[in-house]
Amino acid sequence: MLPIVCQHPVRADRTAVRRADGLAADLVREQPALTPDPWVRHLMARTLLDAPTLHLGDLAAIPLVARFQDVAYLQDRAVIRAMPGDLVAATTPHNPHFVAYCALRLGFGPVSWLHPAAPSDPLRVATACWDDPAIRTTLVSALRAGHLTYLHPYLGSRDVWVLARRLSDAAQQPLRVVAPPPALTERVNDKLWFADVVTRLFGGRAAPPTHAAWNLALAAATIVRLAAHTRTIVVKVPSASGATGTLLLASDEVRHRTVGQVRERLRDALAPLGWTGATWLLVGGWEAEAWSSPSVQLWIPPDGSGAPVVEGIFEQTLTDEIGRFRGAAPAAFATSLTGEIAERCWLAGRVLQRLGYVGRCSFDLILVGDAAQPRVQFIECNGRWGGTSIPMTLMNRLFGDWRRHPYATRELAIPGLARLRFGDLVTGLDDLLYDARTGTGTVVLYNPVHMGTADVIDAIAIGPSVDAARSQLAHDVPARLRGLLGRVRTVSAPRSGH
Repeated sequence: MLPIVCQHPVRADRTAVRRADGLAADLVREQPALTPDPWVRHLMARTLLDAPTLHLGDLAAIPLVARFQDVAYLQDRAVIRAMPGDLVAATTPHNPHFVAYCALRLGFGPVSWLHPAAPSDPLRVATACWDDPAIRTTLVSALRAGHLTYLHPYLGSRDVWVLARRLSDAAQQPLRVVAPPPALTERVNDKLWFADVVTRLFGGRAAPPTHAAWNLALAAATIVRLAAHTRTIVVKVPSASGATGTLLLASDEVRHRTVGQVRERLRDALAPLGWTGATWLLVGGWEAEAWSSPSVQLWIPPDGSGAPVVEGIFEQTLTDEIGRFRGAAPAAFATSLTGEIAERCWLAGRVLQRLGYVGRCSFDLILVGDAAQPRVQFIECNGRWGGTSIPMTLMNRLFGDWRRHPYATRELAIPGLARLRFGDLVTGLDDLLYDARTGTGTVVLYNPVHMGTADVIDAIAIGPSVDAARSQLAHDVPARLRGLLGRVRTVSAPRSGH
C-alpha cells in the first residue's frame, strides 16, 4: 500500500469523539441510503494490506469535469499511486514517456497497463473494464489466482463498485474497494450535504451561510433576500469539483431587481457553466474577509482498523475571482491554529469513517477575519484524490516523508506547451528534474502534458524553503520551458488520446 505518514497527531477529547459518533448514527438513521446494500458491504475493505491492486482514474461521476476540455489524459495519474506489480487501467493509450519517467527516474518500478476499449464516454473506465471481454477475462483470472486483492479508484462511484461486484461474482472471490460506498461518495462530494454535516458537528459558523435551492425561482428569491445584507453572492453546482460550476454576483447588480429578473439573469449565467436544471443549487454569501484557503489531507482507514490520519495542511494557490485551484504548498500557521484545524478535520473525518468511508479524503477551508484569531470555516469535502493529495503522496513515495524537503506545486500555463510531447519536456528539463537514482534535481512532473489541447503542465519544485520552491515555479521553470519552446522548432505530432 501507499506510504501514509501522520503529520498532525490529534488527541480529541472523549466528548468531541462521542459527538462525532453520535452525529454519524443520526445521519444513518435519518438517511437510510447511507446504510450500504449487502453486496456493497461484502466488498468494503476491512483492512488495508500490501497486496496486488487495480488502480483506475474513473472521472465520469464528477459533474461538469469534461465540460470545457478533454480530461481523459488524467487517467494516467493513477500510475503515481500504483506499486510495482499493480495493475493500472485506462481507456486512452498511456503516455509511454510519462510511464517510463515514473518507473525509472522517480524509481516507482514497473506496473501492468490494461487498455479496455473505450465506451461512448471514455471517462467511464470501470464500465469499460467489464465491457471489454479480454480485459474482463484478465481481471477475473487475476482475482481467482490471488493476483488481485483491491480495487483502488480515483473516487468510489457506483460504476466502480459495480465493476467490483461483477468481477467478484465471476471469480467467486471478493475484490475489496479502497473507497467510500457509492451513496456516501455522492454525498461527501455534495457541498450542501457536507455543509449540513459540519454545522451540526461544530455549530452554525463552521461553514459560510449556505442555502439550498431546487429550482431557479427559489435560487432567485434567496439571492434577492441575501442582497440586502451581503456584498457578494455565490451560486454553485454543489456536486461540481472546486470552482467548476461557480458563479459570483455583486449584490448591487441584483439588489433592485425583481425575483423574476434575477431568475432570468441566473438562467443566462448558469447555462454556459453547464447547469441543466437537473441538480440543486447552492446559494450563499461570499466571504470577502477570507485571507487563506487551507486544504487538509486525510487518510481514512476502515472503521476499527485505526483512526483517521491527518497527513498535511496546505495553503492553496487560487486565481481569479472564483478561486480556481492552481497549486499548493505546506502551510506555516501558528501552532494553536494548526492544532485547531487538525482537530476539526480529524473529527469530521471520524464522522465519515463511522459512515463507512475508506481512503483518501481532503477538506477545503477558509480562514476569515483577524489573522491572530481567525474563524475556521469548511467549504467542501473532496471525497477523492486531487491536486494536493497526489503530489503529497508522490513526495512521500520519493522521500518517505514529504516534510523532509520543502516543496510547492503549481499548474504552469505556457503558450505553445501543447505542441510538445512529455518526452520533449524530460529531455529539455533533464538537469532540473529530480532523479531518484542519483538524488539530484529539484523539479518533479506529476501530470502528462495535455498535448494538442492545453498549454499546461503540473509540477513540484523542491527547495531549501517553501518560498524558494515557489520562486522556482513562478520564474525559473517557466523561463526554462519558454526557452525549450524557442529551441524546438519541429516537435513530434501529438498521439491520439493525449
